[in-house]
Amino acid sequence: MDDATRTVGFIGCGTLSEAVITAIRNGGGKQPILVSPRSEATSRRLAAEVPGVERVESNAEVVARADIVVLAMRPQQLDEALAGLRFSAGQLVVSFVAKLGLMELKHRAAPARQVCRVTPLPMIAMGKGPVVLYPRLDAVARLFEGNGLVIAAASEDEMMAFGYASSLMSTYFQFQNTVVDWLESRGVAPGTASDYVASMGEGLAATGMATAVADRAALPERHETKAGLNERCRQTLMATGWFGELAAMLNRLEQASLRSSE
Repeated sequence: MDDATRTVGFIGCGTLSEAVITAIRNGGGKQPILVSPRSEATSRRLAAEVPGVERVESNAEVVARADIVVLAMRPQQLDEALAGLRFSAGQLVVSFVAKLGLMELKHRAAPARQVCRVTPLPMIAMGKGPVVLYPRLDAVARLFEGNGLVIAAASEDEMMAFGYASSLMSTYFQFQNTVVDWLESRGVAPGTASDYVASMGEGLAATGMATAVADRAALPERHETKAGLNERCRQTLMATGWFGELAAMLNRLEQASLRSSE
């Protein structure tokens, strides 16, 4: 079946579904898209504003009509959302649901033969950021092509590790806002301060993306001069254990998640 004719249906229509649907359309995708009625405000807005998006009456209708079914609800909503649904063997079932492992996904989606876990991030709406898949299914990879960096995880454990790394998103913005607030305290206009720090972050990210893996360890020193401001700042944070605590926090998140799944 051609990608342009595959109907994609979303069970769960919240912020992440809206971001992905926006990315698909901005990336030139023209396939029919179905959205479940929850949440009502988002599903109605998408149906009214995005060409080719149809709001259907129930989750069961999504499953009955879609070739690719996307599960995009919160983990605690999973049982209610899937109650009474009957997938078909030829369907492809994609899960955005955190902590829903591949084996359980296969069980819940049976008799569908093809299932895939995907973890897009909110910035996909702008065609940016990583999208992690496991296992890689070509039809799913093509759905996200052109919308950030598509990564096929080598294992489910690796996919989980990417998920823990994504827990730094709000911390990044707290870091950014701290610097913006400091600039404002020195008399810089709020809009100028915000634009400066965001633009610097964008440039640094672009540098990281353009740097070969083997050269990335040298990036900190390449962005500082001996006894200069950058070196003094980084060395002070290293001395206080700031970066070590960052890694330790990721370890704690991983261990807490593993304990909760036992």
